[in-house]
Amino acid sequence: MDNIVSACMAYMKDQLNLSDNTLLSYERDIRQYIAYLRTSGIHETHLAGKPVLEKYIESLGRMGKSPSTISRSIASLRIFYRYLIRNGHVEGNPLYGITTPKIDKRPPRAVSEQEMSKLILVPGTEGTKSIRDRVIMRLLYEAGLKVSELIALNVEQVELDKSCISIAQGAKHRQIAIPAQCAEDVRDYLMRARPYLLKNSMETSLFINSSGKRFSRQGIWKIIKKYTKMAQLENGITPSVLRRSLKTLTVE
Repeated sequence: MDNIVSACMAYMKDQLNLSDNTLLSYERDIRQYIAYLRTSGIHETHLAGKPVLEKYIESLGRMGKSPSTISRSIASLRIFYRYLIRNGHVEGNPLYGITTPKIDKRPPRAVSEQEMSKLILVPGTEGTKSIRDRVIMRLLYEAGLKVSELIALNVEQVELDKSCISIAQGAKHRQIAIPAQCAEDVRDYLMRARPYLLKNSMETSLFINSSGKRFSRQGIWKIIKKYTKMAQLENGITPSVLRRSLKTLTVE
């Protein structure tokens, strides 16, 4: 069964365009299910029918897994069985009719002004990466940018004389005002950090990673995770949480 799991993961990576984190989670879910089958004396996937799956899902609940974790496990197994059916390893889908547990909706995580003040102090104001990372976090929070918008920014989209940035939306552009201090931090980054991170004079991206190239989503996520840990703040702060926090503060 291990070979089938490996082949399924290769299929997910090549065909489903999933993030590395999602792939790791799905693989963990599937291998946990395979381990359960083995402890139940089942060594072939086609021998695991719907009753086996129902008992497995019940066992996750007894282990104290949250409804969201159980729902993700079921989603992982749906993809797994879709792969098995497509490749002739099983004939029917034992997940048919199995529903995901109801998930209680929690209020969305938001970062307070105090938490954000603490977060942007961590990088400091010296060192090329520190200057860059501070600006990245400020723009996510104070301009309410999506990660996709942040990493797509080019230098010419920054208008420091107007304290705003221009975001491309297809053929159109929208202007986003940024606070004066944030604009000053962007100016500082352009003068004291970006030129030293640059490895190709033709590179147009505003934010440059250690390789001198445009950031990926994962790269931005790692920055937020790093400084959240250094600031000793609660887990769960992500780029989308920073963006959402601006709206929360505005409403309040």
